Amino acid sequence: MLKKKRQLNYLNKRWANMHHHLLVFSNNGGQETIHKLRVEIKKVRAFTQFSHALRGQQLSSADLKKVKRIFKHAGMIRDAYTSLLTMKRYRINNTVLRSEEAGIVKNESGKFRARSGNYDKRISKADKTFHRKVHAVKNNAIKHWFGTQLSFITSALEGASAYHLHPARKRIKALLYILAILPEKMATSLGLNTTYLNKLQDAIGKWHDHTTATALLIGKTPKGKSMVGKLQEEEHKTLREVRELSADFLSKALVPPKP
Repeated sequence: MLKKKRQLNYLNKRWANMHHHLLVFSNNGGQETIHKLRVEIKKVRAFTQFSHALRGQQLSSADLKKVKRIFKHAGMIRDAYTSLLTMKRYRINNTVLRSEEAGIVKNESGKFRARSGNYDKRISKADKTFHRKVHAVKNNAIKHWFGTQLSFITSALEGASAYHLHPARKRIKALLYILAILPEKMATSLGLNTTYLNKLQDAIGKWHDHTTATALLIGKTPKGKSMVGKLQEEEHKTLREVRELSADFLSKALVPPKP
């Protein structure tokens, strides 16, 4: 049984961390802080999806509305910053694009700090909503949810299209987030190979970074044909690594039972 108290303790940490990261970012605008804030919201989103899928739970995606705006605004800043890092890493010489992205980071960071008071209130309101709607969850329901997620991930990874890899990664990360909430005995009984799952989601993340960089270069740097070729080679290499790692996913994702 996953007790209500344990779930609320987990959520309380998420809300507290959000308040903290929001305060820190409003004071110095550090990019690592905005990333950590988004991770905390992702964890709550995973919890919401987990809860919504269970019978008797009242939480839904609508309950995340209060923090979705924060997540999207932070994502705008993070995406622009990531673009700048990509340009630096691959030596993309486009002063116009660099200026545009730097402008987004500076201007939107300023707006974000100006709205920090409102965002802080939104987090507190979401906290109260979740507190009212969380209920204890039976072990069988938890096992069923994890089994369903593994089936979804397996289907996505076995598909011919690479388009489904990023959604598969999101589900893998959600599994790992929810696993952290469970009592140790329950988590162990599920038999998940967390080392493998982390390695796979990290590999998919690297592939996705390459695809994003390629899209950025093709779309906004018309003279970067040689760099595009290099990026595409790296993209194909990381995709092959993901395919090799994800082959026979289910047998790797589950730890064999002890004899």
